[in-house]
Amino acid sequence: MKIVNQPVLTEKVLMSYAPYVKQTVKKYLIGNVGFWAADLTQDVLLKAWKNRQHFNPKKGDLSNWLYTMAKNAALDWNKKKSNLNLSLQPEFYPVMESESSYLHALSKRELRAVMHGLCDRDRKLLILKYFFDCNGREMAYFLKLPENQVASYLKRAKGRLKDLLDHPQAA
Repeated sequence: MKIVNQPVLTEKVLMSYAPYVKQTVKKYLIGNVGFWAADLTQDVLLKAWKNRQHFNPKKGDLSNWLYTMAKNAALDWNKKKSNLNLSLQPEFYPVMESESSYLHALSKRELRAVMHGLCDRDRKLLILKYFFDCNGREMAYFLKLPENQVASYLKRAKGRLKDLLDHPQAA
């Protein structure tokens, strides 16, 4: 029986693929991905290191194996984030405690009251746009709506918010 030398998957070899893994993660992530991409890259490389004994070079290249792991990690993250609870929880509207920020806190409380006057869809759109800094494609993904429809709904939501801010008694 002839023993074939297989390439050893070392930490150095694995770390040389870090930029490739990060690029793959960014490709599949939806949303503001700056710090999430780095975290997911680290998770993928750690998972690859822990499962290195399962890598079989006869079945495919190391880059393909890492690509699949990175893609799946990003898609799993997207699924978790698509189930966001976009209700008006206090963490979206922190109340300032110091006297110097009294007016700021007052305006936040007023905004909270006005936001409660909006329908659920409008509230979600505005929260995604202004608190999560999502673009139209990302909002469409999270709300499971066509992108052009999201643009129309967002424009109307902004108009309704402006009306409620101009006439708070209507809320």
